[in-house]
Amino acid sequence: MNSNFDDYRDWKGWSVSQFADLSAENKIYYELEFVDIPRDFAQIDVFELGFGNGSFLAYCREKGARPMGMERDADLVARAVDAGFEAHLYSEAALQALGEARFDAIVAFDVFEHIEFEELQALLKRLHMLLRPGGIVLARFPSGDSPFSGAMFNGDYTHKTLIGTGKLQQLAISTGFEFIAMRGARLPIRGLGVWTMAKRTLIVIIRRFITALLTPAYYNNASRVLEPNAVGILRKSP
Repeated sequence: MNSNFDDYRDWKGWSVSQFADLSAENKIYYELEFVDIPRDFAQIDVFELGFGNGSFLAYCREKGARPMGMERDADLVARAVDAGFEAHLYSEAALQALGEARFDAIVAFDVFEHIEFEELQALLKRLHMLLRPGGIVLARFPSGDSPFSGAMFNGDYTHKTLIGTGKLQQLAISTGFEFIAMRGARLPIRGLGVWTMAKRTLIVIIRRFITALLTPAYYNNASRVLEPNAVGILRKSP
């Protein structure tokens, strides 16, 4: 990621006062992302790679999970520790020090796109070691399948790797994971007011229509993620 972390934090708007602020929308979003994962959050150890402003750490704590985070920005690590979370500065040595078979889930929201492909492959091998059997990696990133992800991917000069479905499947095979799914990131619809529900329902309808139109025309009916943001799920064999 960007070596000038102060500038990056300012650009993202990650203020000290808002660290670990869990908004209503983020809470609904996280609930939706994990609805298909057969895990009781109150019973699991979660490792978040690149926790940013700490909202997912806050969600884990509220749900009763045992979260731990790692970041390349020392200031964000200090904020997490001050907020009562276990957090560490990212390095190869720090990852090694975590040991093996320690976590049930590893989460990386908007992280993989910041990593060169070869480094990402090596990182996934290490994450595989960190997971207990049956554990999952859930990662969100701009969809390399989509013609609509360019503005998102090119809107941050620290982005380095674009990941499509085929590339994620290859990464899974080369790092020992089972490929479970690559799908669109969830879009919260309910619980945020009538106007938001109406607007986002229309968005979902439009996206489904475009997908139905483009999939046979350009992708030979293969399953591809045409939403700008994708979520990939990998699993360590039970």
